[in-house]
Amino acid sequence: MNIVVVGTGYVGLVTAVCLAEKGHFVICVDNDEEKIKILQKGKIPIYEPMLESLMLKNKERIIYTSSSSNVYKNASIIFIGVGTPEKYDGSVNLEYVYNVANGIAKMLTEQEIKSPKGNNKWNDSTIRGILRNEKYKGDVLQGKTYTADPLSHKRYKNLGEAD
Repeated sequence: MNIVVVGTGYVGLVTAVCLAEKGHFVICVDNDEEKIKILQKGKIPIYEPMLESLMLKNKERIIYTSSSSNVYKNASIIFIGVGTPEKYDGSVNLEYVYNVANGIAKMLTEQEIKSPKGNNKWNDSTIRGILRNEKYKGDVLQGKTYTADPLSHKRYKNLGEAD
């Protein structure tokens, strides 16, 4: 399966590496070019035990890029794993999720989107609305935040091994 993961922080990078470990081909997209350069050198810009060794083990199945211009077109699934920092009033700032969803919606035809940070009905319906406004015909699947041991999580087990 060809998978795109947008965002290479704790959610996105762990998701990408675990999916590659399952045998899937993964493209990681991040607008932070310095972070992409670090990843392309086989290093990780975050602290996550065992992640760097898993990343290196699966380096043939993961591509890191800061250009999203053509990566969405052949994706079976697109995960949105971008930051959702807290606003001054304590509410969640979904600006980055909206920006990514808008960018994806302009390029998609029939893919599915799964947003690991989209773990509430309001967020899910907002992303669906963005895609509907862009005449998107595919499905949007609501996600949940992952556990500390992503490889054992049922979402990854359900994806199964790559063909």
